Amino acid sequence: MRIPIFCILIALFTINSACSKENSVAVANHGSENNTTVPQASVTPTGAATEFADPKQAAINALSKLKQLLIEGQNFREMGFDNLEQVDRASLSEPVSVYTVGINQLRDYTPGSDPQALLVDVNRMMFPIVADGSGRTLITVERNDGKWHFVSFGDQRIAGNLVKVRENKSTAPGGVSSSDYFVVQVRALFLTFLGNWQPGSAAPNTLRLVPLNGKTELQLSPAFRNNRAFLTENPRFNAEEEGAMRAKDVFRVLSSTAKQIDTSTPF
Repeated sequence: MRIPIFCILIALFTINSACSKENSVAVANHGSENNTTVPQASVTPTGAATEFADPKQAAINALSKLKQLLIEGQNFREMGFDNLEQVDRASLSEPVSVYTVGINQLRDYTPGSDPQALLVDVNRMMFPIVADGSGRTLITVERNDGKWHFVSFGDQRIAGNLVKVRENKSTAPGGVSSSDYFVVQVRALFLTFLGNWQPGSAAPNTLRLVPLNGKTELQLSPAFRNNRAFLTENPRFNAEEEGAMRAKDVFRVLSSTAKQIDTSTPF
């Protein structure tokens, strides 16, 4: 009989109900607007967290535990895998650093401002888990007091898009190295972007963003409910078309939405 994966998770892990609290601790100096998190499978080990000096070792340890859970639970499809053979073949892909942009920061953003100043380093890295050439899920690790520990796994769609878009962009003529890409999350608006600076420069206007959300997700995001014209005018700005835009133009649009959001109540 197949055992639901969540039953096993309850036995071996505690659900990370304080995920937003962890995020606020990681970026406490940048305001409470960073507390809202993107929905995903997010668990933390029961008891004291296992810590590592190297982020990859933390991710390797988490991948081993994930494989065990999926093999025991037979619920591999819930984590983006087609079969158990793929679970067995799964490996870590190149990680990306994680930055966040908060609602209050977006509210204060004005045209002409440096978009790079909005990026908050939350001391996290994402490792896409790949099998048969495709991203299946993400493992996120975090650095605290110089040590790395497991935070969560999940976000299957983001994992697939991250691997695909990064590969296509980095191998295209004039593309930058895959190691130069990073993730930018706007958690309160449920958006994730792949970011990089144009080759040879880190000037404010060279910061580019590609959505890791698909067309439908962007349309449903609070960011574009009142800004549908932006998506219409930029039809390639989505994970499927892999269209990049200047961060200053993206943040300008998101700023208009941020000004309308009342963070004192959930939405």
